[in-house]
Amino acid sequence: MVKTRLGIVRSHGTNGKWLTVDMSKPPTSEDLKSPILWMTQAHAMAEAAQIVLRNKPELGPLPIFVKGVCDCLYCVVGLMLVG
Repeated sequence: MVKTRLGIVRSHGTNGKWLTVDMSKPPTSEDLKSPILWMTQAHAMAEAAQIVLRNKPELGPLPIFVKGVCDCLYCVVGLMLVG
């Protein structure tokens, strides 16, 4: 992917041709069907989930009676990112 001036992004498409996307405009329905979009989104969410699930939340300032609930919800957020 190559970012050019004015928010224009060029990316190598699935058919071997370059795709040009203007990031200042809303996506078209054809843009939303791009397998590149879905694969990169899935990868980004999996990476975010790994970060969430591998780290312990900072629960020090919370009252003791809500720490367990907050810890469970923290894990739930990580699992939701996985999908």
